[in-house]
Amino acid sequence: MKQKKIIIATPPGKFPGNRYPCPFPSRWTSIFHNYPVFIFFPYQLAYLSSLLKRDFPQHAVKMVDGTWLRFTTEEYIRWLERQKPDVVIFETDTVTYHETMKVARAIKQKMGAAIIMTGQYSTVFPAQVLADGCDYACVGEYEETVRDILRGGDPKTIAGLYPNGYRKVLDIDSLPDPEDDDISRIDYTYSGGCRWTKYRSIEIHGSRGCPYNCDFCVAGTVYYEKPNWRPRSPARIINEIQTLRRKYPAIEGVFFDEETHIVKKSAALELCDAIIQSGNNDLHYEAMANHQRLDEEILEKLKKAGYYKLRIGIETIDPATSESIGRKTQASRLQELLREAKKLNIEMYGTFIIGASGSTRAGDVATIEYGAKLIEEGLLSSWQASIAVPHPGTPFHAKAKEHGWLTTDDPEQFNGISGSVLSYPNYSAEEIKGSIAIMAKRFDEAAAASPSTAARSTASEKIWLTPEQKTDVRARLAALSRLFNMGDHQKTLAAAEAITAAYPQILRARHVIASVNELMGNRDKARAIFEYIIEAATDYNDAIEHADAAHFHLGRMAYEDGDAATALRHFERCMHLNPNHQMARRYYWQLLDGQEISASGGPPRRIEAEARRR
Repeated sequence: MKQKKIIIATPPGKFPGNRYPCPFPSRWTSIFHNYPVFIFFPYQLAYLSSLLKRDFPQHAVKMVDGTWLRFTTEEYIRWLERQKPDVVIFETDTVTYHETMKVARAIKQKMGAAIIMTGQYSTVFPAQVLADGCDYACVGEYEETVRDILRGGDPKTIAGLYPNGYRKVLDIDSLPDPEDDDISRIDYTYSGGCRWTKYRSIEIHGSRGCPYNCDFCVAGTVYYEKPNWRPRSPARIINEIQTLRRKYPAIEGVFFDEETHIVKKSAALELCDAIIQSGNNDLHYEAMANHQRLDEEILEKLKKAGYYKLRIGIETIDPATSESIGRKTQASRLQELLREAKKLNIEMYGTFIIGASGSTRAGDVATIEYGAKLIEEGLLSSWQASIAVPHPGTPFHAKAKEHGWLTTDDPEQFNGISGSVLSYPNYSAEEIKGSIAIMAKRFDEAAAASPSTAARSTASEKIWLTPEQKTDVRARLAALSRLFNMGDHQKTLAAAEAITAAYPQILRARHVIASVNELMGNRDKARAIFEYIIEAATDYNDAIEHADAAHFHLGRMAYEDGDAATALRHFERCMHLNPNHQMARRYYWQLLDGQEISASGGPPRRIEAEARRR
């Protein structure tokens, strides 16, 4: 049998107009303008990758996260052309489909590769996917469907492959642990980036499915034929935790980022016992949870197991809206539950939806006031406010079409960030957007009045400054910048070292020390300082500000030392944190293409074969 090159790919990571997609894998995607947002671990594609590698050892299977790499469509095409794939498998949704199809069409036309499309868009619009030129359109949960396609099964008989409809949900314990070679799970662990993740937490999925069918939710109403919830065995979860801890000693916690982590009380208690008995309760755990399924006994056991935060969907307290979306929140009962959690020092992250089906301005204002009171009482440490999105395929979308509520058919607007794609007879799109602004202002005021203050992350706490210190540091850094630009190395080093002596947490001064040492030829010292900066800047915002340049310098030095593979890894991380770092992007592509790059401190070298293979 001829070996096949099989590529498993996420969508592009940089859209026209300096827009950055943030896919919530197998759910939906948000779009952020001018900000390279944190990227979630693409868990289902990662499971697919490890499954195919296990079951098709005769083929060359490779996974790429173009979203994380911030590839434009043009760059993605260029990267895939180098791979010469026989098969490319994409996962897309409403927001990412059209940009991804630009890549898929080009690779199919240029390379003749077969295209397998999976995800929400393929599930809802499979006929359109085929009409657009894809070879296969998967419906719903897709790992076993893709495997059957690659085994050469008759498409007419493969469940989960259009037009055959959904297949029976799989036994998730039958899957190997997700991919952790072609993509590295530590690259998705910046603290602070993942919506107020306090610790450097690795994403693990302890279950799949959701027993609810909220009208707006892709997971509950599109991805599966009917509501379901399947927990993994505690032994498998513990084994994965321990494997990752051995491989990545720097991790501080685990984020259970599945649709909902806590459904069955017995399953929750059993997992907690397994965490405690295995000694892994020294980690910090957070999880997506339904507050309707929580009680005092569960909270107490979660605390003993090391859980420090739960993310709960409050959504709305308006009765009419709750009835319409199919998700009821009993305001008084929830308040009592949050007080119990506060006693146990378990943080609560609340999510709210504005403009959901059946909503009114008055109903949303009531929800805003309720949320503000929770914050003022210190019952919510953090929160998320989203504009309701009627994702195609959901009952919400069907209602919106039936009643004429949709204001646009532009798929990229269905992202929950840009604005509302809905306008109700008594609640316009502009009013919905205004309600979000009111919520942001009211919640900020409530947080200022709250007795509890939640730090963004433990990493950010380490570099925290008082207002007076900030003023002093700004003046010192401005003077340092002038010295550096004058080229006086000794005075620059003295000024930078004085800053680090007074403020050890100021990474910019350390960066100057490293840069000057690099210029002076003290490469080992420079390298050690740049590596320290990367280790210290684990809060996502700090990494964007400081670690991107450190990665660039280390990549350049690695290249000069003839270590092309290490150079590429650093340039990739620089591109992720700073997609507009043009020199890092140029060096990255020159290295991949086997060209010489011009780097200070040493003559250009030809790239090694190891880097060309990537």
